[in-house]
Amino acid sequence: MSPILTRMIGTGSAGSGFGFGRRRGGAAGLSLVADAYGSNLVLAMPLNGYYTDYAYVYNSGATPSTRTWTSTIGSGGIVQFQSSTYKFYNNAHRIYNGTGGAFASTTDFTYTNFYFTGDFTIEAWLYIDNGASDVSFIGASTGASLPNPSTQSSAGVRGVGSGLTGAMQLSVDNPYRGGSWTYGVWAHYAAGRTGSTLYYFKDGVSTGTASFGTGTIGNTGAATLVLGGTNTYVPNMNIYLNDLRVYKGVNKYTTGFTPPTQMLF
Repeated sequence: MSPILTRMIGTGSAGSGFGFGRRRGGAAGLSLVADAYGSNLVLAMPLNGYYTDYAYVYNSGATPSTRTWTSTIGSGGIVQFQSSTYKFYNNAHRIYNGTGGAFASTTDFTYTNFYFTGDFTIEAWLYIDNGASDVSFIGASTGASLPNPSTQSSAGVRGVGSGLTGAMQLSVDNPYRGGSWTYGVWAHYAAGRTGSTLYYFKDGVSTGTASFGTGTIGNTGAATLVLGGTNTYVPNMNIYLNDLRVYKGVNKYTTGFTPPTQMLF
């Protein structure tokens, strides 16, 4: 079933700009933290109880302010905002796969924003409560459906049994890099490309690089943007997300860094 998810709000007109070094008001009186790469953002979701995308505020109207997200859940699946496990905001987005899988998705997006022919960055704060299965925290699919909604083009973490436990994954046919994931705690994951090199980081520490050449990462004409798809083959796993960001045209991280704190304050 696919119920409409609630608690989606807008935060201003699409023409609202954001100058570096200034603060612009957000939801519930919150303010945005300046981002030196804000003009490259195609997705900026705090996931603080709402599905608001702040990318449009950072880059002066290049992306929508809101999207209509829906949930798709199989047997026992849950898609929700909750306030018991979070990194920031006293709230986070939760996907629980139950025994039949679960994910949130929208068709209100421009696939070219997630079709990477050059440099890019994908980063998020994630909490995964066990290592029994793969997870995908963001993906663009030509046709999202259970059991694996975002396998066509995604960023995720490999689970136990994959032989690559804790490794960062970019798309289904790209290299994997990473040390062991620390389950049951919040950690920051980032991946990106500069030229022909892919870079992978966990908590700001490099977990390796890979050569990718000049190929694309993404699907031509992908119809659905997917948030938090979980593998159904090993059930009853939670993943929680805060501060999901996608940048196009720039790779923020090629050396070690201090992970960013919350994008709203």
